[in-house]
Amino acid sequence: MKKRFFAALLALLLLFPCCLGEMGLDEQLRARMIAMKLAGQGLTVSADEVLATMAQHEAYLQKLQESEWDMSEFIESLQKMYQKDSSIMFDTLMVKGWGIFDYETDAWTPTSDQVYAFDAEVYDIENMYTLFLQGVQAIVPEVSITDVKEDLSKMTDELEGKRGVSFLCNGRPYSVELKSMGDWINLYMMLSFVNGVLKAEGCKEQLYNISNAFDQIIILIYSDEQRAKRLKAMIDYH
Repeated sequence: MKKRFFAALLALLLLFPCCLGEMGLDEQLRARMIAMKLAGQGLTVSADEVLATMAQHEAYLQKLQESEWDMSEFIESLQKMYQKDSSIMFDTLMVKGWGIFDYETDAWTPTSDQVYAFDAEVYDIENMYTLFLQGVQAIVPEVSITDVKEDLSKMTDELEGKRGVSFLCNGRPYSVELKSMGDWINLYMMLSFVNGVLKAEGCKEQLYNISNAFDQIIILIYSDEQRAKRLKAMIDYH
């Protein structure tokens, strides 16, 4: 998916008013079933949260239909995607784990202790790994991550080079040097490193990205591998 599509959809899901009372009994039953499927995999999501996603999908389609441009092909592709439970699950978990970002203070506040969702193309480039570790902290109860520092001294003005990241985990120091990918997070290397830290700290589970490889939006959970695979399959709308 293109970044502008995800940005528009996310803004709609988070900000656009929805009318749950207008959703029919079929939609309400479907929302309950989807919530139950997620609950079966250990994720607590209410039927109202699922209904909100469904309502916002409809609102977004309506907004596109009102456009002065010919959006018929795009609308048709979205309608097919929105018919899938996996698409509804993905967007519900995305909103649940997105957190709240204050663009005036650059402060981020988590909104879930189960899922952490973010855009791999990062807004706050200088603090991308600080924000990432805040998201990790929100969903990993066994650790305390503090004193995060990012060293950009080996990066050029064009954001090439390497970036150092250091922090304390349960009071013990850890550090890593990562290849800079511009305004994109080096997710594979950072995730691998942090999972190594969690293992060293005796954590029972690991972090897993349950988004499809094609997705720019990342959804992380703290889980065992088999549960992560099941959730990944459930929300794969491609």
